[in-house]
Amino acid sequence: MHVGAATIFQNPGKFASDYQVYRAELRLADLAEPLGFQSIWGVEHHFTDYTMCPDVLQFLTYMAGRTTNLQLGSMVCVLPWHDPMRVAEQVAMLDNISDGRFILGVGRGLAKVEYDGFRVDMNESRTRFIESAECLLAGLESGFCEFDGEYIQQPRREIRPNPFRTFRGRAYAAAISPESSRIMAQLGVGIWNCAGAATGSDSTPERATLWATLVGQARRRFAVPVPWRGALRQQRFITMASVTYTVFPTVPLK
Repeated sequence: MHVGAATIFQNPGKFASDYQVYRAELRLADLAEPLGFQSIWGVEHHFTDYTMCPDVLQFLTYMAGRTTNLQLGSMVCVLPWHDPMRVAEQVAMLDNISDGRFILGVGRGLAKVEYDGFRVDMNESRTRFIESAECLLAGLESGFCEFDGEYIQQPRREIRPNPFRTFRGRAYAAAISPESSRIMAQLGVGIWNCAGAATGSDSTPERATLWATLVGQARRRFAVPVPWRGALRQQRFITMASVTYTVFPTVPLK
């Protein structure tokens, strides 16, 4: 069992000023390490009081400087709203600053208000996510980003600072639908499932079976093979936000 703390920055109905919410949430975040939590997590959302953390990597960089051993997780960085080259640089910088404590979580996003705010057609989200994820994940392993896709055209550029350790086994993607699970398996990353989000035919065991069936295909998509050991091991994260996340990693987190 890995027990982490999620800092949400919610302000429903504007019951306080956003500044007051941030002061309170940051005080809670500072308690995570001394209270024995193993990780701290940030959630990316925009434009509403649902979650006021528009830059999860910036928040985690702040926490990296205030902690020593706490792992730092993004749940998630929504790739269709970002340039993957910039995300690769930010991820590498955070991981260098934190001495390799970052856990990379990426996702596709599901709120139309956010897509509209960034002037991105939500109908393009699937392709944008796949292209961005392939560019990012391959770049973090090779040290450079290069991609020629429908939406992402990235000339070969080195990531500086260089990534200094692999992200295999600490890279996950949110999957709320069977279609998303299939995409994550093909990308060779673990599945990130919020308990209660999946019902019926989209249950966690069926999703795990689908992922296990497809994840081997990812070995042929990347220069560095995706490890199979531990592929079906579930790892649960219990957070201060009272949400349970089930993860099907390729390699269990420490």
